[in-house]
Amino acid sequence: MILNTGKISLKWKFAVVVAAQILFLALIAFSRFWIIQAGETVLLKTVPVDPRDLMMGDYVSLGYEINRLPAGIFQAEGADISRGFRRNKTVYVVLKPQDKYHVASEAYLRKPSSLNPGEVLIEGKYVYGSDREVRVIYGIERFYVPEGKGMKIEQPLNRIERNQIDVEVRVGAGGAAVIRRVFVNGEELPFS
Repeated sequence: MILNTGKISLKWKFAVVVAAQILFLALIAFSRFWIIQAGETVLLKTVPVDPRDLMMGDYVSLGYEINRLPAGIFQAEGADISRGFRRNKTVYVVLKPQDKYHVASEAYLRKPSSLNPGEVLIEGKYVYGSDREVRVIYGIERFYVPEGKGMKIEQPLNRIERNQIDVEVRVGAGGAAVIRRVFVNGEELPFS
């Protein structure tokens, strides 16, 4: 009987590990779904870059105006951001509405306790910086498209003087962002 209990215990442990992994994946998917459903909507101006990822398929790589921030935008302790700042450090950028877009107005190394009405807080990761400029990424720099469509989209978009690319992003309460829709010259891409 003792040996049988050990086998049941091993099966039980295996089932718990599998259930925990499934629950973890479900939580990741649900968190993105919840941001799309309940997050704040912001419109960002973009510039495309690369069309292919061998592991994930076709995508359009997007560079946002908010990816490059003036170093002086960092509040309080952020004045010395170019020195001794480690890559992938979390930063918080306050977006405020300006015309039809949202633009960066302030940035923080710690999450600010409050925002002004109409402002949205987006969380990013520090990439590199200088005395003048800081590069930040937000996890919304790639927009995946159906296989075989990346180059078809990318080629006309590279002629930026004729095409305006806007991205509607949903930002959750914690600052995480998800691409909701992509527009080219005001027209929504059909698979966004």
